Amino acid sequence: SGNVKSMRRGPYSALAEHLDTDAMMTKSRKRFEDFLVVAILTIHTSALVSLPQKLAGGVLPGLGFVWAGGAILCLVFAGLNLRQTLQAAWHAWPILLLTLWAWASYTWTVAPYETLRASLFLTCGHLFAIAVGTRYSWERLIELFAITLVSLVALSVALVLVLPSVGRMQEIHVGAWSGVWSDKQLFGIFSGHALIASLAMVARGPKYALWWLGVALSFIAIIGSTGKTALLMSFMAVGAGLWLLVINRGAVWALVAGWVGLVFGAIAVAGVTGGLDFILHALGRSSDFTGRTEVWVAAERLGDMRPLQGWGYAAVWRGENEMTSPYQWVMDWTDFKPANAHSSWLDVYVQLGLPGIFLLGLTITWLWAGVLFRPSQNPIGSAFVGANLMAISFISFTETNMLGSMDLLWLMIPLFGTKLYASYQRSNKLLPKKQFSGSLEESTFTIHR
Repeated sequence: SGNVKSMRRGPYSALAEHLDTDAMMTKSRKRFEDFLVVAILTIHTSALVSLPQKLAGGVLPGLGFVWAGGAILCLVFAGLNLRQTLQAAWHAWPILLLTLWAWASYTWTVAPYETLRASLFLTCGHLFAIAVGTRYSWERLIELFAITLVSLVALSVALVLVLPSVGRMQEIHVGAWSGVWSDKQLFGIFSGHALIASLAMVARGPKYALWWLGVALSFIAIIGSTGKTALLMSFMAVGAGLWLLVINRGAVWALVAGWVGLVFGAIAVAGVTGGLDFILHALGRSSDFTGRTEVWVAAERLGDMRPLQGWGYAAVWRGENEMTSPYQWVMDWTDFKPANAHSSWLDVYVQLGLPGIFLLGLTITWLWAGVLFRPSQNPIGSAFVGANLMAISFISFTETNMLGSMDLLWLMIPLFGTKLYASYQRSNKLLPKKQFSGSLEESTFTIHR
């Protein structure tokens, strides 16, 4: 039971020095890995691209190096933990299938360069997600997410107050907070995820009470964004997280929470089917979802032209200056230039066809199954995943937040899925039973492991 301090003064000083050096190297590597994780998460929020453009007052050339740098950092992190990453990769089998299908679309895409680049970035992000999912504990993982998101929200609020010409929208939704992001919608969505991460930190105990400031700041940011979708998304996400925490308290609590979930689910279905107009009016939305239905019709028609393969991963929403681009048809149908399909499912249908929708649905089901049916070794971690997944799933029908090559909202899916399934397998892996026998001063002993 070595006392390292006494070892330094005794005959084992060389060993003590070696232990100190080894500990310092381990701590330095952990700090470096934490820095990589925060940097990569920040890049995936797109803040490092949108903020320089806002400060420059327009499109700023050369920012593609941010995405390329993010992909390289993803590979570096996966390389630091290559063995663990490869061992855990099979746990994320739906993610692997989606990745392969995105690469396969290169053989029929209408924009080979865009598909190749996006597929490469997507693969790098997936490798990073698998590496992080198998490397970090739930506590540290939640903390890194909270540090990243709350820091960006705090910077955004500071811009709103100090540089309102940058921190607030100057067109369309004039005065709405957008912070470091390009529009209020992204700001509200990421503020909602910052709220989830802050609440997960608070749930760890009184020691983390300071994170209530993160909760308050995130909620103020959601209100400032004027995004009713982000506000409703946040309420649903927090409700899902609390519901999962209750379920993990025991069988009786799980039964009660199950009935409550059924009641609220029935109310939600009844509201959507019978009172959709009232809900839209309360949210300040029009019956055409603020012009989204026009984009949905255009995307559906475009997808119907190639229902079994799509037009290629990341190959559709560019090419306004190319007469042979399918984007020309979208602009003709909508009479404006939409940035995406404003629906994750339609977007995937256009890019990867019906097989892509099937694989995406399989992936989301796989993650929900991990949240609901896998025995949870960490109730707060399970609630954290469920809350984020509820938020992502809720807005996926009106926003494009699935299968993005450099998108934090999508990166959470493979990361959390790997963490849930890989942790479950490790906790249920029994050590091989071995028996050792021997003798000590004429007494026999047996050791069982």
